[in-house]
Amino acid sequence: MKRLLTLLYILLLTLSLMLALGSCAGNGDTDPDTDPDTDGDDEDFGKDMTDGEKLEVIDTLTLDDLTVVYDGTEKKIKVDGRLPAGVTVSYEGGGTDVGKYTVVAKFYLDGKYLEDKDLSATLTVTKRTADLSKLSFQSVTKTYTGKDIAITLTGELPEWLTVTYENNVGRLPGSYDARAIFSVADAKNNLAPEPMRAVLNIVIGDYITPGLSLAKKSDGTAEVTGYTGTESYVIIPEAYEGATVTSIKNAAFAGNTAVKTVRLSYGVKSIGAAAFRDCSKLDTVEFGTGLRTVGGLAFANTAITKITVPDGVTVIGNGAFEGTEMTEITLPFIGGSKDSSSPYIGYIFGATDYAGNAQHIPATLITVRLSDKCTRIPALSFYGMTSLKNIYIGNSVMTIENSAFSGCTGLESVYIPVGVTSIPANQYAHNSPFFGCSKSLKLVLGGKVPSGFGAQWKVVSTSASATVVESVSFEKYLETYK
Repeated sequence: MKRLLTLLYILLLTLSLMLALGSCAGNGDTDPDTDPDTDGDDEDFGKDMTDGEKLEVIDTLTLDDLTVVYDGTEKKIKVDGRLPAGVTVSYEGGGTDVGKYTVVAKFYLDGKYLEDKDLSATLTVTKRTADLSKLSFQSVTKTYTGKDIAITLTGELPEWLTVTYENNVGRLPGSYDARAIFSVADAKNNLAPEPMRAVLNIVIGDYITPGLSLAKKSDGTAEVTGYTGTESYVIIPEAYEGATVTSIKNAAFAGNTAVKTVRLSYGVKSIGAAAFRDCSKLDTVEFGTGLRTVGGLAFANTAITKITVPDGVTVIGNGAFEGTEMTEITLPFIGGSKDSSSPYIGYIFGATDYAGNAQHIPATLITVRLSDKCTRIPALSFYGMTSLKNIYIGNSVMTIENSAFSGCTGLESVYIPVGVTSIPANQYAHNSPFFGCSKSLKLVLGGKVPSGFGAQWKVVSTSASATVVESVSFEKYLETYK
């Protein structure tokens, strides 16, 4: 009999469990005892509570909104509070990727789903950003070596982040604005940081190009004496055996057919006569700020087509650029020096008087720029220069003297800055700076016609004058006339 009662008790217990499971399934809920997203009850808390008291405890529980950062793992929200004995909770919702998710907490009392006790909250997963505090991208100054120099990040880069570089490698002296650019493969969940920036400065230093000869002078400085190398890029160093390099000897590079570019250090003050004469492939010269003198025939018969003579230069020798096919030149003065007795542009191309301009100035030279160091345009400066199409007058020029552009038939327009207050052309038509220019010439002024302009200032022939346009900005001039 006792054995029969035991079997009957086991049967009833099994039936009760099956009914409970069936109730959960009928509500479409997962079993809170087997669902991995389920929190169990607290075995000690509330074990003596009535069911009503347990329901009251459930009413005090909260499920709060949560914002988390993506890290590749699944995120959830949990109920805040203690569950009484016999109470369990299961969760629906949650996610791994960036986005908003609705999370629902479902409560069960002794396995029975409490439909009216659901709690919901919003889970927000935001993009992951990188901690770059352990990364460094610093500006550096390096000395020229003739080889590539690079700057890169130092430190630990997160594994989900990749980096590429822009302009971080340099070889020639100068400043390179480098960027470290970050990217992510999974842009949905990860945010690439803004690029990091640094400057790579490469200075000339004391590097000596192979084949370059130097010697110390009695005054304690050093001089470049020759070049027999085959490098196309040649740097004149800042120092030689502790002495500052200040000069390039006469004919030091003459006839070398390998050199294409020459870079002078800031300490070089003088370039000797014929220093680069007949360097037939030399097309680029980068002058240093310390340059003061350029010798006669210094760059004669080279491949230079465009050059800017630094403002610090005070002397340019006769024929310094003779035999070139120059197209554009920038000058701090016209002639051999600021107060030269040969103040005509043809002088630096080999002319010995203004009448020789037409013969010696390259037919390719169409643009001349006068820097703000230039204060006057002497008489007959550009006489007979028929190739001239563009003349840009610096803001420091105060005077344009008689016949300065006489016979410049290629000029279509000239911009005269407000600083020019004197054009003394009086009495005779041929005194006009623009006599012999095209009848269609336009003279564009930055302001009004000054009182210091003579009666003949705009005359182009004995019977015609150029068109005058007043009060035009230089920017508007370029836009309208160039």
